Amino acid sequence: MGAWGNGEKEQNKLYMRIDDATSLPHDVGTIIKDTTDPYVFVELKDDEGKVLAKKQSKILYNAGDNPSFNEELIFEDIEEPAGCSILITVWDKETSGRDKRLGHTEVSLGELPRTSEYVSYHGTTLGCVCKLNFALHTGSTWGNGTPVDVPEENAAAPQCCSMM
Repeated sequence: MGAWGNGEKEQNKLYMRIDDATSLPHDVGTIIKDTTDPYVFVELKDDEGKVLAKKQSKILYNAGDNPSFNEELIFEDIEEPAGCSILITVWDKETSGRDKRLGHTEVSLGELPRTSEYVSYHGTTLGCVCKLNFALHTGSTWGNGTPVDVPEENAAAPQCCSMM
């Protein structure tokens, strides 16, 4: 095991399931109105903010305001993942010009449990009224372990906090 909460780099993966989004703008564009063509862009960052890896979902053309992505992204070979974060941004693909950012959020990976079951982040707001439903898991190779049970106290031990 590497530093606290981290496994060996070759085994460290982050699994992200992107389910759907709600309340995205239905029509976008200022001069030419078109239906939203959303996609999700994810940046894995280290503890200093340096981008280590990038992943993108497929573009859902003419998806409108409540698109269903139903897609999984996998980040591999992460060194010290418990100190990382992911920046998740939902974009609208433009046919001409720059893509339009619809919203974003950031998640600290140090809070993830050590499990291969998805932890839900459903209803995560993107800095506006838009919401993204996604889930994360660590593949059980890194993350916070299960809580440690506190041993029962000895009934014969004094209940006082100092000894004289």
